[in-house]
Amino acid sequence: MTSSTGLPIYPLPLRDPNTHNFIFDEEENLILCPILQELGGEVVEFGGIPQFCPPVYEQVDGKLCLKQDSNGNYVFAEVERDESGKIRRLPEGKPLFKSTN
Repeated sequence: MTSSTGLPIYPLPLRDPNTHNFIFDEEENLILCPILQELGGEVVEFGGIPQFCPPVYEQVDGKLCLKQDSNGNYVFAEVERDESGKIRRLPEGKPLFKSTN
């Protein structure tokens, strides 16, 4: 996958918020933050920089943790879309993510 300027995109690895260690799945594959894309597959950029879906965090016993679903998969923030499916953006152009509260 490449950016609008043709440069390769390297997804951001997921890190534990407490230890800052990389997170791996059961098969020892590095877990990466998903690249944000429009419905047609176009990479979403802000200021020429590809955007990624950030992880969702939760407090567990007073400690910040990465949220996981019932299957043990890490949860990433969902982007807001308008009626036509296009990603909504803040006035400055940043993608708008749904609240995780």
